[in-house]
Amino acid sequence: MSYIDVDRARTGWMGRVARVAGTVVSSLSPHIAALMVFSSGAMVLLTLVRPQIAVRMELLAGVLPLGLVDLSHFLAAVCATVMLFLAYGLARRRALARQASLVVCVALAGLALLNGFVWEESVVLLGVAALLSGTRAAFYRRPGPGSARLGGWWTFAALAMLALSAWLGFAIYEEVPYSGALWLTFLPEADAARFLRALIAVCLAAGIILLLRVLAALRPVSSTPEELARVESFLQGQRLIEPEAWLALTGDKRFLYSASNQSIIMYAVSGRSWIAMGPPIGAADERREMIWKFREAADRADAWPAFYSVGPELLPDLLDAGFVLQKIGEAALVPLSAFSLEGGRRYRLRQTRVRARKEGLEFSIERFSSGAGLESELREVSEAWMRDRKGVEKGFSLGRFDARYLSRFPIAVLRREGRIVAFANLWPGSEAVGLDLMRSRPDAPRSSMEALLLEVILWAAENGYSVFDLGLAPLSGLEDRPFAPWMSRVGAFIYRHADSIYGFGGLRAFKQKFDPVWSPRYLAAPDTMRVSAALLGATRLTSGGLIGLLRPPVRS
Repeated sequence: MSYIDVDRARTGWMGRVARVAGTVVSSLSPHIAALMVFSSGAMVLLTLVRPQIAVRMELLAGVLPLGLVDLSHFLAAVCATVMLFLAYGLARRRALARQASLVVCVALAGLALLNGFVWEESVVLLGVAALLSGTRAAFYRRPGPGSARLGGWWTFAALAMLALSAWLGFAIYEEVPYSGALWLTFLPEADAARFLRALIAVCLAAGIILLLRVLAALRPVSSTPEELARVESFLQGQRLIEPEAWLALTGDKRFLYSASNQSIIMYAVSGRSWIAMGPPIGAADERREMIWKFREAADRADAWPAFYSVGPELLPDLLDAGFVLQKIGEAALVPLSAFSLEGGRRYRLRQTRVRARKEGLEFSIERFSSGAGLESELREVSEAWMRDRKGVEKGFSLGRFDARYLSRFPIAVLRREGRIVAFANLWPGSEAVGLDLMRSRPDAPRSSMEALLLEVILWAAENGYSVFDLGLAPLSGLEDRPFAPWMSRVGAFIYRHADSIYGFGGLRAFKQKFDPVWSPRYLAAPDTMRVSAALLGATRLTSGGLIGLLRPPVRS
């Protein structure tokens, strides 16, 4: 073997070792940095609590104004508190947390010299700053609004550290007589007064951080008019589109576009989860790539992805991308090519239509532009329906009564003596048409909803559609067997025993009147634990927040 071959072999071996070492460092450095920053913040807090070294304080008092020394003590308490909370962001690989930690470490190194000439502390803090400056590549996540939050255990650890430092300070200075004048005492030996002022700084900093996090979590996310205009133009340009795709226009979603702008994923944020509503929309040959792109984008935003209400056709691609699946119900799809009111099986539907005509109900398809008063009439019906059922507007997987949203769709209307008693807006797809809102007046004839739905199905068949989508029957079709997934067994139990409250079985029975084909719908998440979290998040998003989640769903 020549020297060149030996050199190449060594280079290849060393290169592999270097790559492995780089992977290990990249994997561990965020956690090491988080522990070091948390420990440094705790170290600074404990240093501020204890009495300062008298000789060093006298030296500082002879060089610097005492007010500057006390101010640096106050600011150091604020920075140390911030470091405790920044540690969680470092553990989550957040780029902004690394940058902020770097700045705070350098600032604290300077403050340590000003508030007690604790040079040892400055050396440690500068060492931590050096570590942070050399690990930039490991911190690549940039959370968007609604994604950034504090982890429960990290928050508990930070608050526990703050409580420990406060307890330690009161224990050290328990012999000091506390009075109102102590707060305004500025002397080199007034360690107790500096401790009290630092305690105020700690409480203010921690309170503001927690308040901002809570407000960020509660801040609603809505699409901008420009985003809605862009996605509406995209949907209208699709040759093949499913009815559910029009949920993109509800205004409560974000959008991820493919590189070619021929596909999108609509999703909403719930905590640290990005929950996609349905499958990717657009080019079929880009679906697999869009699933991977969605997962990678969620990871960069320090979130995890989920897909809600997807059909069997997407399952292979989701499994290849590492998702775990859970059945959540079945969609009722009515084939229109063979649908008619003839035969013995359709006797009840024929009777419904006859009864509706006897009661003077007239069906029509209208749009907001078809009458100046249509919007106000529909709003009156909707508000009466909401009051009667004490409900709240939904979202995410359901539309809501919003004039701009409804103006985009055909409206199926039932009138009685010219007065609207029931309506529904329709989602027109390329081959199928779907049902969204469906509302009626409390004094409408009892069969109004069934009659309206029957007329809409007949209208869809007459206008060339092949399928009518009646929507999801939640928890329908879940298996309750010994070897079934535990979530399926729980869902099946709820389906059987909570019908009197939530009407799961009643909803399926109502849709079964139209002889649909039942198609399974699934939820996909990265692992089993996150499947349940994603289901809860999707339920909260659909229910219109916590208030809607605590109320049982209303029935038509």
